[in-house]
Amino acid sequence: MDWIYLFILSSICTAFAFIVSVNVMKHLTPYTVMLTVNLEPVYAIILALLIFGEKEEMNSEFYLGSFIVLFVVLLNGVLKNMKKITQKETNLKQVKK
Repeated sequence: MDWIYLFILSSICTAFAFIVSVNVMKHLTPYTVMLTVNLEPVYAIILALLIFGEKEEMNSEFYLGSFIVLFVVLLNGVLKNMKKITQKETNLKQVKK
């Protein structure tokens, strides 16, 4: 029975997840995909708190690392929006000429 569970986990959680991530990269930049992947430990801790209700105390290095990852994710979004706005302004100036 364990082999069946191992097969299910390996095929769905590994192979399927990889195939889906490759398809997602057709629409998003690899940088954005990797930032999202780097948030997985944060997702896991939040889900563990919600599901199990246990609170684990983390050291300051964990919180610093989480802050850095979240900051970079937010910075990525801000920079992309600024780039889009700048491109729209440049296009409008070219149209007016």
